[in-house]
Amino acid sequence: MNCRKVKALLVPFLEGDLPGKQREKIESHLELCTHCQRERELLHQSWQMLDNYVAPKLKDDFTPSLMRRIRSEQTKTERVTYGFPRFILRPLVPVFTVFLIAVLTFLLFWKEPILKDKSDKPMMENKLAKPIPSESGNMVTLVSDEEIIKNLDILENIDLLENVKLLNELDVAENLKG
Repeated sequence: MNCRKVKALLVPFLEGDLPGKQREKIESHLELCTHCQRERELLHQSWQMLDNYVAPKLKDDFTPSLMRRIRSEQTKTERVTYGFPRFILRPLVPVFTVFLIAVLTFLLFWKEPILKDKSDKPMMENKLAKPIPSESGNMVTLVSDEEIIKNLDILENIDLLENVKLLNELDVAENLKG
């Protein structure tokens, strides 16, 4: 028999649970192998220490007292780990979601004010328009939707007003020539 098999059967050997033929093989191996002899001695000493161990006497209320302490430690741990109560955050999740969707929708569909270049067509007498310089150096008129709606009747006739203005300029030019 080899050392590995002997080590595997050493506990049943010491307990006397092995049949006679296997027991004889292990005994003959132990007589020859000092390493396996040392293993048997260490195992035997461990068992003797366990047999000599005396359990301490406990008070009658030890178990209930221990269970109370365990429960109190568990409640302390739960309070510390949660910190901020989760039940407060749960109803706020849909509110924040709706708010986020509203903001994103507003940003997506928000329209820029109409920009009109003064060099194309002159705007009305700056009642509606606010001129600002553009990147190209031309003056650009910024008109909001609200101003357009308020002055819709004027804007419908803006072509007519621009034509009248051009006619006046033409009359002034002819008077200067003539």
